[in-house]
Amino acid sequence: MKNGILTLLTGILSCPLLAHAQKPASLHITGQVADSASRKPIGYATITLLKAAGLQPVLNTLTDEQGRFTMPNLSAGRYQLGISITGYTARILEPFTLDSLHPYYAQPPLYLPAALQQLKAVTVAGQKPLLEVKDDRLVYNVENDLNKDQLTAAEMLRRVPMVTVDPEGNVQLKGSSSFKILLNGKSTTMLARNPKEALRAFPAGVIKSIEVITQPSAKYDAEGAAGIINIITRHTINGYNGNLYANDNSRGFAGAGGSLNARIGQVGVAAYAGASYFRNKGRSEGLRENYLYGNQSTLIQNGNSIFDGTYYFGNLELSYDLDSTSSLSVYGNVNISYNSNNAPQQVKLYDERQKLEQTGSYTSYTNYKSQAYDLGVDYQKRFRQPDQTLSLSLNRNTGNNDQQSDNQQLNVPGGYTGFSNTNDEHNTETTLQLDYTQPLPHGQKLETGAKAILRTIESSYQQQGEMSITRDPMNPDRNNTFNYRQNVLAAYTTYAFKIKNRVNVLLGVRLEHTHINAHFIANDTSLRTDYLNFIPTANITFPLPHMQAVSLSYSRRLQRPWVWNLNPYVNDNDPNNITYGNPGLQPELNHSFGLNYNILFKGIRLLAGMDYTFTHKAMESYVAIDTASGITATTYANIGRRNATGFNLNVSLQPLPRLSLSGNLRTQYTSLQSRNGTGLHNTGWSANSFINLDYDLGKGFKTEAAFYLNSSQPVLQGRAPGYVTNSFTLRKSLFHQRAAVNLTLDQPFQKEIAWKNVIHDPSFYRSNTFYYPVRAIRIGFGWKFGQLKESVTRKKGVKNDDVKQQESSKP
Repeated sequence: MKNGILTLLTGILSCPLLAHAQKPASLHITGQVADSASRKPIGYATITLLKAAGLQPVLNTLTDEQGRFTMPNLSAGRYQLGISITGYTARILEPFTLDSLHPYYAQPPLYLPAALQQLKAVTVAGQKPLLEVKDDRLVYNVENDLNKDQLTAAEMLRRVPMVTVDPEGNVQLKGSSSFKILLNGKSTTMLARNPKEALRAFPAGVIKSIEVITQPSAKYDAEGAAGIINIITRHTINGYNGNLYANDNSRGFAGAGGSLNARIGQVGVAAYAGASYFRNKGRSEGLRENYLYGNQSTLIQNGNSIFDGTYYFGNLELSYDLDSTSSLSVYGNVNISYNSNNAPQQVKLYDERQKLEQTGSYTSYTNYKSQAYDLGVDYQKRFRQPDQTLSLSLNRNTGNNDQQSDNQQLNVPGGYTGFSNTNDEHNTETTLQLDYTQPLPHGQKLETGAKAILRTIESSYQQQGEMSITRDPMNPDRNNTFNYRQNVLAAYTTYAFKIKNRVNVLLGVRLEHTHINAHFIANDTSLRTDYLNFIPTANITFPLPHMQAVSLSYSRRLQRPWVWNLNPYVNDNDPNNITYGNPGLQPELNHSFGLNYNILFKGIRLLAGMDYTFTHKAMESYVAIDTASGITATTYANIGRRNATGFNLNVSLQPLPRLSLSGNLRTQYTSLQSRNGTGLHNTGWSANSFINLDYDLGKGFKTEAAFYLNSSQPVLQGRAPGYVTNSFTLRKSLFHQRAAVNLTLDQPFQKEIAWKNVIHDPSFYRSNTFYYPVRAIRIGFGWKFGQLKESVTRKKGVKNDDVKQQESSKP
C-alpha cells in the first residue's frame, strides 16, 4: 500500500504536460507601468484607450499588481494610450496603429514620475475598486470600505459575495458550512477551532482584503467543500506605516487596536494587536411536540441569555532578505478569549391531553477559555527567470480550549438536581509544505508541491452531579478521554497554458492520503481508518471583445469531520435538548461545476455565474427523539446526498460622479436526501443579497446606506431562519484624510429580530425562536500614518484549507 502511494505521488510530481500550438493574437495591446524613481511596478493604474482623432475614450482597464495590462480583441484603428493614477503625473502616449499588418502593440515599460504635490504623511498609490475578479477568486477590498474602522470581520463578511453571516455569527459560503477560513493564506488555530467567536471579535480595521475562492485549484488542500475564504491583513511596506482604530456601539461591543509596519534595509517588521469586548443579550421561546405513540407530550421553554466575551489578539512577522533572490520570515499569532454564558429558563411539560404535568426552573452558567498560539517559518527562493520560485514553509499551531458549566434544575414534581460538566481540549497541528513554480515558454507555467499535516486532539470530559449538599460520584457514562490523530500527506501538480494566445487553461491534479487513529481511554476502544483521494481540477477562461470573459471550472472536493463533529462529549446544559458528536463520521465527497461571465463596460462591472455541486456522504446535523424519555438529541451523520444549484449576480457602477452603487445577489435550490434508513428528504429555494450605496457629500463627508437580505434555507428536517437588516453611515475625513470618524445607525426602524429554527419529522416538531436586539448606534475612529509605497511582506504561509467549519450553535 505504501509503495503504491509513493508511486502515485511520484507520478503526479513528474507528470509531463503538453503545450498547445500558439498563434499570434489578433489586434491586442500589452504593456507595463512602473515608478520612474524606484522602477517598481505600479498596480491598479488606470489605462485608457483613446482614438487618436479627437482623443475619444474607447475602453478602460487597470494594471495588475505587477503593473501589467492587456487589452485584447480590439478593432483596427489608430490609437493613443492614457495612463493616470493618484500620486503620479498623468501621461498620454504617442499614437500607434492596429491593423492586419500590425496586430500586436507592445508598449515598452512606462515609468511615471511622482506628482509634484503629495501629502507628506501619506502617499496614496491608487485606489482599487471595492470588488475585483482575479483569476480564480473574487476579491473584496476591505481597505476601501467606508465602515472598516467600526465593523468586525464577521460583519464585513456580510458584504462579500456568496457569503452569509447569521445573527449568531455563523458563516456560510454558498449556503454551506463546509469551507475553510484562512488568515493570510494559512491555517490558524484561532479560525480553525472556533471561527464564529474569532470573526465577531476580529476587527475589520486591520484587514486589507477578503478573497473568496469557490473553485480552488489542485494547489489548495482538497478539503473545504464549498471553497475558501482568505482574509488578508495589511502588508508591510518600504519605509513605515500604521493605523490605530477604536470603536463602540450601544448594543454592547467595543474594540481598539492598531498595526505597525516598517522596513529598514533588508529587515521588515509587520505587527498588529488589539482587544475587544462584546455582550449579546437575547431571549428565547421553545416549543416541542412529541408525536410518539404512548409518550405524546408538549414542552414549552422560555428563557434569557447573556453572552459576555473578551478577546485579545496579536500578530508579529519578521522578514529578512538573505540576498537579492532569497528571503526568510518568522511569524507568530496569539489569541486569547474568555467567554461566559448565563442562560436561565422556565419549563412547562403538558401531557397528551394538554394537562400541565410538570414545571421546571433551570439555570445554566458556562465559562469558556481559549488560548491559541501559531508559529511559522517561511523560506523563499526567487530565480533569475521571472516567476520561477521555490518556497518551504513550516507551521506549528497549538490551542487549549476549556469549558465548564454549572447547572441547577428544580422540577415540580421531581425535586432538585445539580451537576457540572467540564471539557478540556488540547490540539496541535504541524504542517510542512514545499512549493515550486516553473515558467515555461509561450506563457505556460508548471507548479508542483508536496505537503504533510499532522494533527493531534485530546479531549477530556467529565460530569459530576450533586443531590442537595452531598455530591455523587462522577457519572461513568459521561467521563472519558478522547484522543484523535489525523495525518494527511499530499502532492499536487498544476499546468497553465494558453490556446491561440487567448484562452487561458489551468489543469491540476492532487493526491491526498489520510490516516486517522482515535482512541477512547475509559473503555479502551479504538477507531482506525485510512483513505486515499484523487482530486482533479480544471479552469478555462475565454476572453471576449470589450473587456468580457467567460470561465468554466470543475473541482472535486472533500470535507473531513473535525473535533466538534467527532467528539462524543454530551452537552446537556439543556436537559431536554442535548448535543454530542459522532466519532464514526466519514468524510463527505463532492463534485463542483462553475460557469461565470465577467464584463467591465463604461464603468459598470458585472459578474454573473451559476454553479452546481452534488455531494456524497454529506455530513449534516441530525435531530432524533428518544422514545422513552422524550429528549431530543442533536448529532452528526453522513446522511447521503446533497445537491445544490446556485445563481450569482454582482454589480458595481457609478451612475453619478459622487454616487457609487454595488450589489450582490445569490439564489440557490437545494435538495437533501437521507440514506441512513430514516427516509428524510427536503428541497427548497433560498436567497441572500447585499446592496450598498456610497455618496460623497464633499468637504470630507461621505455617507453610506447598506441593506442585507438572508432568506430562510432548507435543511434536512426543516428550514434554517432568515433575516433582513439595514444600516446608515456618515463618515468625516480629518487631517488631510489621515484620520476619519464614522457614525452608524443599525436597524433604526426595528428594535429586535426573531430568529426561528424549525426542525421536524414524523415523530416530533421542535421550534426555537431567539430574539436579538439589533437597533444600535456605532461610533468608530481610525488614524493612519506613514508612507504607503512598496509591499515587502515575505510570508507565504501554509494553507490548511481542509477541515469542516463549526456548525451553528446559539451563543
